Amino acid sequence: MADQTDNPTIVMDPVRDREADEPPPPPQHGTGLALAAGGLAFLVVLVAFLAFFAGGDGGESGTESSEPAARRIAGEDRYETAAAISARAFPDSAPVVYLVPTDVSPAVAASTLGDGPVLVVPPCGVLPEVIAAEIRRLDPAEVIALGDEEAVCDDIVRQAVQR
Repeated sequence: MADQTDNPTIVMDPVRDREADEPPPPPQHGTGLALAAGGLAFLVVLVAFLAFFAGGDGGESGTESSEPAARRIAGEDRYETAAAISARAFPDSAPVVYLVPTDVSPAVAASTLGDGPVLVVPPCGVLPEVIAAEIRRLDPAEVIALGDEEAVCDDIVRQAVQR
């Protein structure tokens, strides 16, 4: 039987055993995704809260209100709602328009983009007229589809560019 000192087991703590000038080790698999998902969920709730309570007439200076003004931006369907949000956020024009599918994931990720509106489009087929009209009104220099061709097909992108 071998003595335990013949084959010592080396245990390393990657944080404690690294040199002072070495960068910290990368996170373990899945950690970043879990943090990103948690952060994204928090961001969605925060944006929804702010969107619900934002706006109002601002009141007169020196007056206080016990309740915030509440507004709703809505259309007959998700396309009209997206166009209404775009018109409120970009009343004159926008340098870029982002097209997202009706799936929530790309739309939530796109909410961090501030240089142009995020317009909901069907994955393929005919571009809704309300979305085409909003793109014409904005007159963007660029139209960007978020997601692969299954999310937003090339035909929808072509229709958006041709408006």
